[in-house]
Amino acid sequence: GLERMVKVERLAEQFKLRKGESHDNMFANVIGLFESEAEPVVIRFWSEEYHAHFVRSVPLHASQQELGKEGKGALFELSVVPNYEFFQTMLMMGDKVRIVSPEHVRTEMKALIAGMLASYR
Repeated sequence: GLERMVKVERLAEQFKLRKGESHDNMFANVIGLFESEAEPVVIRFWSEEYHAHFVRSVPLHASQQELGKEGKGALFELSVVPNYEFFQTMLMMGDKVRIVSPEHVRTEMKALIAGMLASYR
């Protein structure tokens, strides 16, 4: 993290983008800093109403859209690669959010939660 930086030093070596890449699209399909060549997935998630205010005011990704009210909350959709940082973001919101679809992303989230629970037994 930036808070742990002690010194900044400019290096002679410069970062070079791969052929055909640009800074604009390098991270377009991910949450966070880990780029991916995987195709993005349309992910729907539900948020309880009080927490939905936060999700609206600080979108998780540029593709995020609110689909409407659902029960005592709101349904959102975004198109991202379900990477480590996506799951960490969802886990950070705890029981205030729930992945609705697709099923393979729900299954991966369930496995992460089950692993966490097992470590407390």
